[in-house]
Amino acid sequence: MVGDVFARGPADAADPLVRRPRLIATPRVAWYTETMFRRSAEVFAASLRRYESGPLPLWTVNEPAFRR
Repeated sequence: MVGDVFARGPADAADPLVRRPRLIATPRVAWYTETMFRRSAEVFAASLRRYESGPLPLWTVNEPAFRR
């Protein structure tokens, strides 16, 4: 395993990690539900409104890129 994904996909059913009895392996899109999609849009809109009014967007990673 590399990071949070398998090095090659789909995961091999014989892989010792996959065979662990308490492991639940999900596709990378496991977070995607209608609720999360709607919430992501709400957070994006709030961040955009925040940026337009002056402060940096929420969770800014590259602050120098936003310098005015």
